[in-house]
Amino acid sequence: MRKNKPLPRQLELLDKYYVVDKEAKIVTFEVHYDSTEEMMPEHLKKDTNYPIIKDEVIEELGSMLSVIPLDYKADIHFFIDDYSDIKPKTLMNSLNDHMELNHYSGFKEHTKKKVISAIFFIIGFSVLVIGCLAGIYKWFDKLDYSDVYSEIINIIAWVFLWESVSMAFLEPSEKTLLDIKLRKKINTIKFYDKKKVACTETRKDIFRTWDNENKFRRLGFYMLIIVGSLNIVSAITWPISMIPYIITHQEEVTLSTLQIVIPYIISSCVRFFAGVSAIMFAKGRDGFKFPVMINSIISTALTIGIIIASFISKESGVTISNVILSILITFSYALAYFLYVFFGKHKIENNE
Repeated sequence: MRKNKPLPRQLELLDKYYVVDKEAKIVTFEVHYDSTEEMMPEHLKKDTNYPIIKDEVIEELGSMLSVIPLDYKADIHFFIDDYSDIKPKTLMNSLNDHMELNHYSGFKEHTKKKVISAIFFIIGFSVLVIGCLAGIYKWFDKLDYSDVYSEIINIIAWVFLWESVSMAFLEPSEKTLLDIKLRKKINTIKFYDKKKVACTETRKDIFRTWDNENKFRRLGFYMLIIVGSLNIVSAITWPISMIPYIITHQEEVTLSTLQIVIPYIISSCVRFFAGVSAIMFAKGRDGFKFPVMINSIISTALTIGIIIASFISKESGVTISNVILSILITFSYALAYFLYVFFGKHKIENNE
């Protein structure tokens, strides 16, 4: 059986209520309004040149599109008895504009969810690492109910981690889902005046002006979020992991040890601000573009410094994993910045 083939019963039901062209794989929906007033909000100013379309109109389109098979598209026919002083073409343009506004609003919500998800990941993973360190160094062993404290830390960590995964992958925004339906399912939109076609636009006409991020820029966005989060996590957890070691091994702390510790402390500070800058820049704060670039350069220089320090101190075997991790994070950080900045937006029609 061919992939995405609609079930016979599904087509039978659709054929009862709509016009279904099985060869062209098109479902035609007829939407009737007594007047254009029904398509516009009641309490907003009416402008015959730029009429505002109610959100409910676009949401209703999404509801209709959700019932058709995956490999089918839809023709939307609007029948309006009274256009008043509004031209059908003007109404068509306004409908397209408001669908496009929903597209940008959905992208904003999508970005916000990913940033919040990254923050939850940072909190959860940092708490989890602290809990692991507490177990290794037995921080709670001398306290009453030490097992309870450890369990509380684990619960807090996993709650934040689960919420992070849930927001990132399991809870897409309603506007984003609606936007996907509109872009993937609409074939043509027609406005009728007294049962005659007044204007028609194909999917190419509708979506040709819409801005959309290309695949490389989208990859850069996700990399900025991920690498920014890893930068912040490593900046928080590494100094915390070093504190108990230094306290319990004071007699072993030598000048060669400090030659590695000091660059790592400086690197952690830079990495923290680099992570914050990356996430804020991905969120759309252009003011963080310059800090991201500077932090990328500084992180690279510090990574080189750490490598040199590890060889000078002759303790490279101890820090080799941290050096490799620093190199990977720094390279990914620079690559994410390059992809996000140098690959601009393109039109949706070029991505279909």
